[in-house]
Amino acid sequence: MDWRLSNKKSEMKPLIFLLLIIGSITLSRCDKNNLPDNESILYGTWVKGNRTGDTLTFVKKDGKNMILYNMSNNPLFHAPSELEYSYRNGKLSLKGFPAGPDFSPIDSFKWKRVGNEFDIEGTLLFPFLALSTVTYTYKKI
Repeated sequence: MDWRLSNKKSEMKPLIFLLLIIGSITLSRCDKNNLPDNESILYGTWVKGNRTGDTLTFVKKDGKNMILYNMSNNPLFHAPSELEYSYRNGKLSLKGFPAGPDFSPIDSFKWKRVGNEFDIEGTLLFPFLALSTVTYTYKKI
């Protein structure tokens, strides 16, 4: 084997190693879904079924982040409800829930697919379900 070829190979090893490290750091710093980690990740309409009562709408209203929905969960009985919410570090919090003026974290909120689908316990949105534990999956439309 030619010593020059062997010498070039050994010179390339540190360069390849350096490129791998830089590539790894770059990929680890990228947000894989390119989604914000604030309230705007939830903005829009979310459904858990195909009925009117199955819809949550996350909006900015009067400078506050709000969830708008039909608290009756029944398309034939309209009971509009609005809750102020906060979303930070992957955690949803609702203001005044269960009571009081502060935001309370919602432990049952879990992303199934970040920015597209989440689970939440039904009793948080529909208090009449308090006797049963029902988890709803909402999808963004």
